[in-house]
Amino acid sequence: MSKPKAIRSCAFCGLKTEKSKLLRINLPDLSFDFFQNKNYRSFYVCQNAKCIHKVLKKYAVAKHLKTDVKDTGNILLANIEKELSFIITNLFNKGSLEVNNIKDYTNLILCKKSTCLSGENVLSIGEKLYRGSTDVCVVSSKAYSKLLMNYRDIITYIDGLMEN
Repeated sequence: MSKPKAIRSCAFCGLKTEKSKLLRINLPDLSFDFFQNKNYRSFYVCQNAKCIHKVLKKYAVAKHLKTDVKDTGNILLANIEKELSFIITNLFNKGSLEVNNIKDYTNLILCKKSTCLSGENVLSIGEKLYRGSTDVCVVSSKAYSKLLMNYRDIITYIDGLMEN
């Protein structure tokens, strides 16, 4: 008998879904919990662009903190970017395959925006999050692949901020 999936609600729109598909924000330091395993009080946000924008607004998170903290949006975005950047950089630096061999590979492929790759299992990373030493990285861990694909929207959102 399989374990039931944990369901959580978005703090802004109320959407109920599996917690693995939501962003988990830890309080009171507004850190992003990529693996969703830290023992902190937290809230969840769906990856709808409107909800991401709301959570990054100046005072939107203050209701969860029950204090008047200024600039919560910038703090939160910086923490999400820092956590994702650390994880993505480590994946790039651990190794990659030659670009010629990628066509036969079925796991998630991370690549620099300047590298021309496309496909369902390809996630293009911009300069904001990319700090790796190679152009292409193949993520062979299913857990990492799934989480990165779940967070595809926030990765795209952060990279889009850099381009604008």
